[in-house]
This record gives sequence, structure tokens and C-alpha cells, in this order.
Amino acid sequence: MLNLFAHAGEVHDDVLDSTAHLLDLWYVTLPIYVLAIAAITIVSYYATKKSVNAAFLVLNTALLVGGLVMYQLSPTVSAVSLSLGFTMALISVLGGLKVGK
Repeated sequence: MLNLFAHAGEVHDDVLDSTAHLLDLWYVTLPIYVLAIAAITIVSYYATKKSVNAAFLVLNTALLVGGLVMYQLSPTVSAVSLSLGFTMALISVLGGLKVGK
């Protein structure tokens, strides 16, 4: 089992090392991160009695906080998360502006 995630003749000592090495790859981390963000959004949607605005706000917050936290683990995931978070923040600000009085 320990040889499953090893590469180029490198054998990891334990499962934790092999998992940590696997999570360094952006194409592994990004789908896991997307599924976690989707789960947070779905749970918040049902927890707030199907409020789309509250779920949007929780999603926006999760993306921005996740982008800051994920910087050391995966800069690519962090950049995608921050870009989406800032875009959603701009959409919510522009959607909240009133024209007229």
C-alpha cells in the first residue's frame, strides 16, 4: 500500500507522507477543494431554509477565506478561489446598488 503513491523509485515511509505528497499536486487538490466548497454551500443553503442570498454570502466567504488559507498548500487553488471570491463580491456589491433616489 505504501508503494501505491510512490514515484520514480521513491518509497514513502508511511501513508501520511504519501498523502501529503499527493496533495501537493494542484490537479488533485482542486477537485477536493471544489467538492468541499460545494458541500459547504449546500449545507448552508438548507440550514438557512433555502435562502439563496445567505448561501451566496457563505460561498463568497468560504472562497475568500479558503483562498487565503490554501496559499501555502496550493497556490493555483488559492488563485482560483480568490479570483472567484472577488468576482462574487463585485457581483454582490453591484447587485446591491440602487439606481435613483
